[in-house]
Amino acid sequence: IGQKESDITGCNSTTSEYGRGIDTLDIIMDNDTAPTTTAPTGMSLSHSQASIVSGHTLQLTATLTPSTATADIDWSSSNTSVATVSSSGLVTAIDPGTAIITAAPEGYDTYAQTCVITVTEEEIAVTGISLNRSELTLQIDKSRTLQATVSPYNATAAEVDWSSSDSEIVSVEDGEVTAESEGEAIIY
Repeated sequence: IGQKESDITGCNSTTSEYGRGIDTLDIIMDNDTAPTTTAPTGMSLSHSQASIVSGHTLQLTATLTPSTATADIDWSSSNTSVATVSSSGLVTAIDPGTAIITAAPEGYDTYAQTCVITVTEEEIAVTGISLNRSELTLQIDKSRTLQATVSPYNATAAEVDWSSSDSEIVSVEDGEVTAESEGEAIIY
């Protein structure tokens, strides 16, 4: 309609005997029809659990079965203050804790899969420890408390383990140094 016969491909036409143009138009369609969609019969997720450092990301991938199945995937997080998930399955770790990420094929919730995400703090290594004193003289049965400063100030494993080179001469517990007998010892 509104086109010349020469502009239409894949058509047969019949022209009247008076040569007035196209009286009838037969349109022939290919046997190929629009692609059919296959309903999913299952789904798998690239991870069932994962640990992510706060501020980092992890890409989750949902795979439908059979391979010809098509469905949009709905993504959600059980705890968005711990981890969020984008519409493409990209998980972003927010704060330490646990969140469950769910992927569900739209219209086929029975095939939903989950991934337990554990978010941890970024580990900042201790680079040094300094004491408030380098030498200490004590009388037997007397004590004094040493203070340790961990570097950097925001190290995540900042707990100090104390020890003595000879606990029969000097004992130490949580930084409290006690002279047990005469002699010298090194506090670690």
